[in-house]
This record gives sequence, C-alpha cells and structure tokens, in this order.
Amino acid sequence: MRRFIIAVLFLGVLAAVVVYLERRPTSKVIESGPLKQTDGFPRTLTARDGSTLVIPKKPERIVSLTLSTDEILLEICPKSRIAALHEISLNPLYSNCVEASQAMPVHVPADPERVLKLQPDLIFVASYSRAEALKLLAASGAPVFKFESFDSIEGIKQTIREIGYAVGEESGADGLVKKMEADLKQLAPLAAEAKPRVLAYSQGGASAAKNTVFDDCVRLAGGINLAAEKGLEGFPTISPETVLEWNPDFIVVGARPGEEAAVKRKLLENPALAQTKAAKLNHIMTLDPRIQLTVSHHIVKCVQALAAGLHPTH
Repeated sequence: MRRFIIAVLFLGVLAAVVVYLERRPTSKVIESGPLKQTDGFPRTLTARDGSTLVIPKKPERIVSLTLSTDEILLEICPKSRIAALHEISLNPLYSNCVEASQAMPVHVPADPERVLKLQPDLIFVASYSRAEALKLLAASGAPVFKFESFDSIEGIKQTIREIGYAVGEESGADGLVKKMEADLKQLAPLAAEAKPRVLAYSQGGASAAKNTVFDDCVRLAGGINLAAEKGLEGFPTISPETVLEWNPDFIVVGARPGEEAAVKRKLLENPALAQTKAAKLNHIMTLDPRIQLTVSHHIVKCVQALAAGLHPTH
C-alpha cells in the first residue's frame, strides 16, 4: 500500500537512511549520542562524530520539526516554551497529538527561512528530515539537534530521555518512560502463552522484519514476527506467493478508522493471500497508521492493540 510506504519513509522508521551534512565551522547540527547528566545549564550534547552542541540556558523558544518530537514535547514540556510544532502534528491521519497541537499558535513545515524567523534557541530535526533544509539550518549556525533512533522501542525511550535532557525536563521524560514501561509490563504474562506467527503486510507487499519497531511490538505483544524469523531485516517486499508458503497465523495491515473492511477486502482479492491460514481464520488484523507508524511513546498503543488481537481471551 503506497500510503504505508510513504508514511514509513516520512516518519523515519527507515532510520538507516542517514543524512551527511556539509558543515561550516559554526555548524551545530549534531546526532544523538551519550549524554552526561549535569545540574542546570549550560549543557553539552555530544554527537557520535565528536561534534558538540552547547545549550547555554534552558531553552524557551523550541521549534520541533518532526512528528515524534512534537508528540513527546507536548507531554513533557510547558507549552509556553514551544515556539512552533511541525504542521504534520495537525494531520489526523498520522498525528497522535492533534487536539493538543491545535491549542498551539504556530505550526511550520521544515522551511529554514520560516523557522529562523521564529528566533529559536533549540530546533529538533531527525535523520529523515530534508537534507537541503538541514544544510541551510547548519549554515545559519542555528542550535539544531538531530534524532535518529527509530528502529526499536528502546531507541524511542532514549529519544524521550534526550529530549528531556536537552530542554531541562528530565523528570517529565523519566516519568513518561516509566509509564511506557509500566503499561508494557502488564503484557508480560503473554510470554507464557502460545505465540502466533505474525506478518506485517501491505497492498504493495511491504513488510517489517528485524531491526524495526514493529518487530519489538510483536515480541512484546506475545507473538513471533514471521519476517524476522525468516532472517529478513528492515522493510523487505514479500510476494503473495511467499506469504502463502510461510502461512502466517495473523496478517497485520494498516487501515484508517472506518476503512478497515475495505482494506481487508482489497487484500484478500489476491488469491494467494486468500488461501493463507490468517485469511481462513479471519485473522487479518488492521492497525490505525497513527499507532502503527509512530516513533514516540504512543507506540505502546500499537503493542496493546496487537496483544488484544493476538490474545483476545487474555
């Protein structure tokens, strides 16, 4: 399904695509790395390549240019300190924070000119942000922090902690991570249950294998990610004939609210898919793209939805 693939690329689940920037000496674009805990400010964030970003004081004009940082900031940071969110946070097809975002006065695309007019003292971007925009922000000397941990739930937790550290809201970030862990811990008894074999699939044949957030979600939901079990990594394309050969217990497909029946019907128009165990047992599970594709704390909702579908009597 084309929308599935586009959304995955846009939201950064394909974190293997790393942007290499041409830097002037004043460039402050860095990648997330180990953080040294200190009290107060200034704080220094160190990139994996050794470059640093010094945050001299608690940021008061934060601009977020990714949906994941939008969602996290709205949970842990006072709204008065957020100068702007990305405009996608208003899109109900992908955003888990539409209502909270609507209360914010400014929304921007990743347009360096518009962003810099806001006089931000901290800008959040991601490795999947437009390379041209990142280069222009870097050339301006703007204080930019780039995130790239999108391939695991542990990576999402790390992102939350990094954001909390960068903006001086460690307590809120720690509380958000602990809530995630507490919610996921409630699913721990599923480890003793029979583990169904699950395959993420789309109309175009896209799946999710090892080193993806979906792989973590299936495991925590008490299932086995079939694409990972077969030794695949990332987001491979799998033919319907191969799906029939693997014969999953469940097939998971993204579907917007209200479109679930139509998506299932379209998927099963393929005769190979219609012959799978999942199809015959009516085990075609749909997930809202907002939770299937998120790389923020809202990923817990995806795990919970998967667990409810895989273990309905639990």
